[in-house]
Amino acid sequence: MIMIDKLKYWLWLRKCKDYRDVQSWLKNKFIYDFNRLYESHERVDKGLERIRAKSPEVVLKEENGICYDAAVFSKYSLNKINPNYKAEIIYICVRKNKAAHVVCGFYLDGSLYIMDYGRGFTQYNGIYGPFENEKQFADRYILTHATYRDYEFCQFGWPQWRLFEPW
Repeated sequence: MIMIDKLKYWLWLRKCKDYRDVQSWLKNKFIYDFNRLYESHERVDKGLERIRAKSPEVVLKEENGICYDAAVFSKYSLNKINPNYKAEIIYICVRKNKAAHVVCGFYLDGSLYIMDYGRGFTQYNGIYGPFENEKQFADRYILTHATYRDYEFCQFGWPQWRLFEPW
């Protein structure tokens, strides 16, 4: 089954021309999985290992996930379509217990853009930018949403405690 999922993902990627194809798939197919979010929060509260991000192939197959599933899918897909996007995970730690929001940053014409399709409320999903850096994104965008009032840090890539992710 894994090989079939990889083949389907590869065939889908071959049809993609640019970042707008990834955006379109996320907008039209990806469904936010609130149960996965609740499970993730419960595991953090109990001190258990965090839920691992789904592979891009699994996201394409299941058409659902939470923010880091959408971000991993975006990063991997964008870099396969065009390595010049230099897509990367942007991790925003929004609470002291290390709850987070994860998006995908990518470059277009030398400017940073954010692909964020991992929010439970679709009115916040989209592509945002241009930004000078990830902190400017966090300051201008994250803090304007009712669910986030403050953040501890914002960085490119996974923090140390998330390095078990194979992506």
